[in-house]
Amino acid sequence: MKLKVTKPFDFAHRGCEVKRYAKGEEIDTDTADPELVKVVTDEGWAAKARAKAEGQGGKEPADPLPGDPPGSDEPDPAPPEDPAPQP
Repeated sequence: MKLKVTKPFDFAHRGCEVKRYAKGEEIDTDTADPELVKVVTDEGWAAKARAKAEGQGGKEPADPLPGDPPGSDEPDPAPPEDPAPQP
């Protein structure tokens, strides 16, 4: 699985080798430092990357990680109107 960085950050591999990760960079969880994967998922600095659909050159938004609050582009529904007038 690949994670896409959503917020730039620096990570010290083995506590001493600092590497900067830029927004949009992908991290392959199969080969990455397990501590890096744990930190970025716990802190919400990366999200599951979507595979590009064939024939589409545009970027697609990343899927949120489990435990992230759900987001929606749709507005909240309006509260129901009270049919009885109040005195």
